[in-house]
Amino acid sequence: MALKVATWNVNSLNVRLGHLLQWLKGEPIDIVCLQETKLIDENFPVAALTAAGYRSLFSGQKTYNGVAILLRQDTVHEVEQLRHHLGAGESSTRHREGQLAPALLGHECQIKSR
Repeated sequence: MALKVATWNVNSLNVRLGHLLQWLKGEPIDIVCLQETKLIDENFPVAALTAAGYRSLFSGQKTYNGVAILLRQDTVHEVEQLRHHLGAGESSTRHREGQLAPALLGHECQIKSR
């Protein structure tokens, strides 16, 4: 089975959520990697993305950084492992990793420059 994978530096998911949902409706992507979501985890739009047919793996912080992997529910059925790697402090790397199948490992990283 072929999977469609896309990545987007959204530069604020709050601002781009409508654009993202419209894009996913018109162009169903199996795996979407987002950078610079600029949301704390408590404010991540899980409900809106679930309603659009996606599971969300995310790690963020207010105004800076933030990454997410969106998995289309009807094509990506199992996430075998999920690891969340966060360094300490504002200058750390944000990293989200999902083992989607034995042969497919997805990484989403953002490294803050100094």
